Amino acid sequence: MNISYQRSPLKGYMIIRGREKDIGYQEQMLQENAIPFLLPFYAMAVNLELEVWYDITGQRSLRDVITQEGVTMENLKRVMEGLSRVFYQLQQYLIRQEDVYMDPDTVYFDRDDPDRISLCFCPVEHPGTQEQLFSLMGFLVEQVDHNQKNITRLCYELFEIAQDPVSMEQLVKKVRDAYGMEVEAPKETIPSENRCITIRSDREEIKASRPEEKENVPEKETEIESKKKKESKWKKKWQGFLAKAKEEMLVQFPVLSRLEKKRRKNDEEEVLWGEDFVFDPEAQIQQKTQLLREEDTSAAGEVRRDQAQLVYDGNGQEEDYILDKKNFSIGSMARDNDAILHSDVVSRHHARITRQEEGYFLEDLNSTNGTYLNGDLVPYNVKVPLHSMDQILFADVAYHFV
Repeated sequence: MNISYQRSPLKGYMIIRGREKDIGYQEQMLQENAIPFLLPFYAMAVNLELEVWYDITGQRSLRDVITQEGVTMENLKRVMEGLSRVFYQLQQYLIRQEDVYMDPDTVYFDRDDPDRISLCFCPVEHPGTQEQLFSLMGFLVEQVDHNQKNITRLCYELFEIAQDPVSMEQLVKKVRDAYGMEVEAPKETIPSENRCITIRSDREEIKASRPEEKENVPEKETEIESKKKKESKWKKKWQGFLAKAKEEMLVQFPVLSRLEKKRRKNDEEEVLWGEDFVFDPEAQIQQKTQLLREEDTSAAGEVRRDQAQLVYDGNGQEEDYILDKKNFSIGSMARDNDAILHSDVVSRHHARITRQEEGYFLEDLNSTNGTYLNGDLVPYNVKVPLHSMDQILFADVAYHFV
């Protein structure tokens, strides 16, 4: 089985190609009827294999979401509950779970509704459901930031559970329980004279509502000290558990040898999701290049000779950028990007430039209006090499790579 991508100015497609799987009447029925939680698709026979084209316009893959935002409790809960809803709906439509393919590159989130997950009905031979779940949990373990102990522990526990036959409901319950514990966990705050924020159970809240107990400040201080001691004791146990878990995982599962990679931390502020605008790329007027001189400076500091740059090629209000990170993201959402573009037709997560030993590479993140390199549309999920003086169009915003 092979996965590739194709892009037109306003449409994006993921293509899965391989040996056809015998699934009876379902393929014909699903091609002719839109199912809300399945990606629209059509299939054709090519050289004794089946080629299935999925419409992924306006979608973000699970891999892109985790790479951009990191593994957080909120994202993990959204993924697991979304998959659980889809699994339940599969039964209502009499679709077998084994005919759906779940992978970091085939699970998609809607850009306008991040809680909505779409999967691939796959008439091509692919791994079984249990193997898919195990692979997904392994992906989360690889990507999680090990400095965040609670979410790391949960990912390890999910991975361990998925090694044996497991239902989606069991995984969701584990995440929900952990999510509740995360919300109720004591916070490290300094009590003020006027207010003391503590997390109580329902029974404790009823007691706290009594005036005579509210005024008992010494009892509150004792309770806080007790919680801090318990938390310190738990941290020591957790550190020992984490060290043993890492050693065992590296021995038993060599594929996870990259677990020590540190991922950037993601704050968990609520994101306001809007809609992407659509424009006609043929109407874009390209401006002449204005090069940065060696003595020019940017907000990040002085420009070094060994640093590549994005030089703005228009008359608007955009800025020049120094590519000072290994993974440099471009988009309209300020929280998640290194280069923030202000055009209405630039997607929230539009493109990424990565620095490797061979040089710099540009990739589109399935943006609504596309990324163009020297006039050619950049395919989704394909890294295209960059050369000095290449022109890049992020929708209608023009830059030169220097």
